[in-house]
Amino acid sequence: MDDLIKQGKVDGAGKTVVARSGVGVTAAKNAPRPAIGSAEELKRTLLAARSITYSAQGATGPTMKKILESFGISEAMNAKTVIIDKITAPQAVAAGQADMGFTQISESSMRRKPSWPVRCRPRCRCTRTFSSLMARYWV
Repeated sequence: MDDLIKQGKVDGAGKTVVARSGVGVTAAKNAPRPAIGSAEELKRTLLAARSITYSAQGATGPTMKKILESFGISEAMNAKTVIIDKITAPQAVAAGQADMGFTQISESSMRRKPSWPVRCRPRCRCTRTFSSLMARYWV
């Protein structure tokens, strides 16, 4: 969106935040609750996990990449990360494809699968902002 504003294709003055959604952790119901109360706990939990999953598409993929990079564990997590594209992270966890799944909290809260959402703490920078704006002209 910011690139379109810089190119003059849309009017940045009309940019409005329409929603915020945090990234949530989904784990199987019989699994222990993931320790994610602080950035350090989240990092330890990620490193200790046998496998994690998230979608590369949408808001979660770029957010997770930033989190893993900021923790300096991207390389360590590559081998145990399952990228999904046709199902959600809660569905992948419920199907046994991964131990923990990351998705927008709004998605994981709406699922009625054998998993439960846990909200990441804001200091872990797990919130994504969704904005809207008005185009100046049709491209």
